[in-house]
Amino acid sequence: MAVQIDAGAAAAVQPLCNRQSEVPAWHPERPSPTEIAVNSQLSSRPNSLANARPYFPARTSAQCDYWGWATNMLGINLSGAEFGKGDKYGYDYIYPSLKDLNFYADEGLTLVRLPVRWERLQPEPGGTLDAAELGRLTTFMTNAAKAGAQVIVDVHNYGRHDGKVIGSPEVPIASFADFWSKLAGAIGSEPALLGYDLMNEPHGMPSKTTWREAAQAATDAIRALGDTHTIFVQGEHWANATNWAAKNPFLDVQDPLNNIVYEAHVYFDKDGSGTYKGNYDQEGATADIGERRIQSFVGWLEEKGAKGFIGEFGVPSDDPRWQVVLDNFLETLNEYGLSGTYWGAGSWFDGYRLGLLDKKGNPTAALGTLLEHVADGADIGVGSEDRPTSAAAGGTLTVAAPPSPTEEPTRHIGTSGHDKVDFSGVTDGITATLDGVHFVSIEELIGGSGDDVLTGDAAVNRLQGNGGNDRLDGGAGADTLIGGMGDDIYVVDNVGDRVTEYVGEGHDHVFAGVNWTLGTSLEALTMTGNAISGTGNSLDNILTGNARNNVLTGLGGDDVIDGRAGADSMTGGTGNDTYHVDNRGDIVTEQAGEGTDRVVATIDWTLGANIENLTMAGAVRLTGRGNSLDNRMDAHDAGATLYGDKGEDTLTGAGGDDVLVGGAGSDWMTGGAGRDRFTLLTRDDSKVSAMDRILDFTRGEDVIDLSAIDANIKAAGNQAFTFIGSDAFTKRAGQLRYDTRDGHTIIQGDINGDGKADIGIRLENFTGRMDARDFALSSSGNTASTASLAGPASPVSPANPVSSALPVSPVGSNERAVENDIPDAVIQNMIVTTVALSDGNGDGIIGFGKDGTLNTASGDIMMPGVSAVRFLGEVGKGQFVYADAAIRPDGAQEGRVQSSDILTGDAGDKVADIFFFDTVLDMALGADRIVRFGARDIMVVTEAIADGNGDGIIGFGSDKILDLPGTGSTLSITDVANKPVSTIEYDGSIERDGVTYYVYSLAGSPAGLETLA
Repeated sequence: MAVQIDAGAAAAVQPLCNRQSEVPAWHPERPSPTEIAVNSQLSSRPNSLANARPYFPARTSAQCDYWGWATNMLGINLSGAEFGKGDKYGYDYIYPSLKDLNFYADEGLTLVRLPVRWERLQPEPGGTLDAAELGRLTTFMTNAAKAGAQVIVDVHNYGRHDGKVIGSPEVPIASFADFWSKLAGAIGSEPALLGYDLMNEPHGMPSKTTWREAAQAATDAIRALGDTHTIFVQGEHWANATNWAAKNPFLDVQDPLNNIVYEAHVYFDKDGSGTYKGNYDQEGATADIGERRIQSFVGWLEEKGAKGFIGEFGVPSDDPRWQVVLDNFLETLNEYGLSGTYWGAGSWFDGYRLGLLDKKGNPTAALGTLLEHVADGADIGVGSEDRPTSAAAGGTLTVAAPPSPTEEPTRHIGTSGHDKVDFSGVTDGITATLDGVHFVSIEELIGGSGDDVLTGDAAVNRLQGNGGNDRLDGGAGADTLIGGMGDDIYVVDNVGDRVTEYVGEGHDHVFAGVNWTLGTSLEALTMTGNAISGTGNSLDNILTGNARNNVLTGLGGDDVIDGRAGADSMTGGTGNDTYHVDNRGDIVTEQAGEGTDRVVATIDWTLGANIENLTMAGAVRLTGRGNSLDNRMDAHDAGATLYGDKGEDTLTGAGGDDVLVGGAGSDWMTGGAGRDRFTLLTRDDSKVSAMDRILDFTRGEDVIDLSAIDANIKAAGNQAFTFIGSDAFTKRAGQLRYDTRDGHTIIQGDINGDGKADIGIRLENFTGRMDARDFALSSSGNTASTASLAGPASPVSPANPVSSALPVSPVGSNERAVENDIPDAVIQNMIVTTVALSDGNGDGIIGFGKDGTLNTASGDIMMPGVSAVRFLGEVGKGQFVYADAAIRPDGAQEGRVQSSDILTGDAGDKVADIFFFDTVLDMALGADRIVRFGARDIMVVTEAIADGNGDGIIGFGSDKILDLPGTGSTLSITDVANKPVSTIEYDGSIERDGVTYYVYSLAGSPAGLETLA
């Protein structure tokens, strides 16, 4: 029978058998039923209906685990914690008791799947775990350990949190990963824990790949903790085994430990739902229905080379024929080496139609059938008896490969000296643990040629894997671990542990619970537990941290270093290294001449010295900044703002709306998909002698932003360029033109009026027509003087018309140029039109289109950074005035996020200053400053600033810079003493004309919403 050396271990249990001639049931290459001998075991089993099950192969003397995760393990779903819609403990739901656990453990059912609810353990996605609920779970785990049970914790939520599906805006995938990181961190050390069942019966996910992405994110989060427990991944469409292959074509979760088990559910009623609404005949059941319904799942496991598990199955006990179905199905599981847990058990399930106890607490027929298939004890070795054997002092007990001998002992007892058990003759993977029960006074285990799992004890052990991809865990002592050929995993938790690998013996991975330095011929290191420091070697290492503040050092080779959570210090050394950063406290160190290195950032990041490349990653918009080297910077699909700084940089966008700022030097920029903005901040950013190159400019989508450049250096202020098409310069400063030649286009700007180009930009492979709409030319940037609040905010509506003294001018230098020279003008943030704009609902607010364009009767108008305008009134006959639809109380200062402005409060902090930023549109760029921000002052924005922990205090970065939401802009603030401000507080929001305004002030100041009231 199967080798099951440590039935209590969490790792996979593999059989000793010969698979070469055995084919799964219902395989297309199977012979016809008449050619197959009926399993002789079935004919002697009561009610087995052996003749109705002709599609099993005859078995050999050793049971084969085809695709199973653990052979011959049957258990139960112990329900109660997932019951009810409410949250009142003891009324809506309960956790099973020690009495429940002991009852089933006494019957040999020690494998327990525990369904729980996500929203009870974590009421808010991304929030903290509920202490009371976590306490109930840990109490259950303690009781399970007392009962000798092994627990699979099942999140029983059907792919949702409180009804909101994973992958929706309310429950992003990141929150699912966050939950599992926190839960695994809380219960990962529980002795009774066998594994994590990520989600029960996911279905109706937002996309075909959402569940795979969510399961992968959760797996990564668990492994980032150094947790090695088995992870169970159910399939889409309620994990239904019957149509598993069709519904799960994309399910493929990667695990560095190769410890993923795919879980299916199977019921035998007409629709496979487990509701059993009719009787046996009405449900159309047959004796072999279980065998047939599992074929899709088994075939998929075979194709993928994956491990499987049946998490739910069950039958009523009101018709004996259902017990034949169950009996045959359990025999099917045995044939395929698949384990499973019966649905359901638990004190609140007594009397349930599929339950194992009736209303009086007596066993049902289903429990009797289940217990017929529960092993009386776990055999060790190949033999059929639990017959102990002893070794002489310092002796070796050799376990041979089957079929000879057939009577190997299954309990190994050493004496004095160093005793060992040798499995080197075994070809299939084995799992062996020096548990003091099956191995007594044994100090050394020698594996075979398969994928072995060898675990030591608290003493000093020697574990040798030999061939195969082995997992060696010496336990608490100072152990010697030797992997041999294959991709081996080592678990070290003692500074005295010794790991030995030789050149050419595979790609090997150490999981270290203590500070560790990789020895020769070892490639990967992951820190676990409380370990802090990890050091590589001269190979191409993969170094991974944990939740602590790690110090990771790569030395030689092309290393990949990821500190994970915590503020980590990472040093690559020589070679072309890659760093993953996710915390503003992360530090990346490289010395000159140590290769071409790259940072992959899921947060805003600025490259440090001697690091060449930056790649943005993750699901949120980010800002990346280069250094003085020739940087290569890549955006991600969420959109990014990239600053190249000095050097000849290569900036590449992705699928989002990117802002690319090459900086000084001749830069190469590619926007990629999306509406991209190519930006020059100074006239030296793209000199004629060293022009920036744009490789994929697309009209109607992309914009070249020159608004920050003073187009006329002879005039005061920041003058906007005037676009003159392809006409020649006329020696007027501020002219912008383009010229097409040799398959590309050159854009030229004259800023001093000498008729010669001072600025040049080259558009590669672009020869199309251009007009002013391809550029952002004007800037509303200014240096404002003291401003004070003279009165309350005025309601925004047609009843609050503009003063007749409003300046009105024809199209001029401050306009956002429009096609066909229509008589409409944009004067700073106001529009004057000759035709009234259409106002559909009469609220005085006119919204722009998604492309940032406002349609008028005579043409289109664009206002950078403005998403809607409000009607102010009619000035003169036929002149209609509109302004940016934002509240601006009398005297309030506005900073335009597409330029770099300085807003200044009063010197003595005597009045309440208001500083306003319209951050609605994600089409802006600037570096704004507020000077003399006092205790009476407030800042108003049109998108809320992210508050990581929800305490209302917004912290600036270590560089004292805050990213304005929804833009590529940044903000810095100094107080009345000219000291940098590092925190502000959120005071609340106010809504005017459908726009929400968010108010912030100095942390602890008395200023707030009342300033706008």
